[in-house]
Amino acid sequence: SVKPPEGSKMKTYSIDEVFSFMSMSFLHGSISILKTSGVDLGKSLTPREVRVGITEAYTFFFKEMNNPWVVNNLNYIVSHLLDLLSNSKATPSHVESVYSRKCISFVMDSLINSLLGEASQ
Repeated sequence: SVKPPEGSKMKTYSIDEVFSFMSMSFLHGSISILKTSGVDLGKSLTPREVRVGITEAYTFFFKEMNNPWVVNNLNYIVSHLLDLLSNSKATPSHVESVYSRKCISFVMDSLINSLLGEASQ
């Protein structure tokens, strides 16, 4: 699970909840948290821009979770990312399919190159 800092009143989320939220945003091309927070930014973003933002969020999330966590959860992470690509909502057209593959490829490259280090590769 993803735990907030000690003494914080923030909610703890399971990895399934985090990945579910991120994948919904990636697949639907919208950021539902913006709707609930009162920010009206979601209307001005295109689905591609949202996918790029979620792609960056994945890479940031993995960097913040630290190397041992990523190594311990690598099978789950890779499975989740590949599931995103196999979803028909990520690939409604050839152009969107290519775009989605580039986004997921960026996340995978970031995982392998930046987080795992030479010994793990």
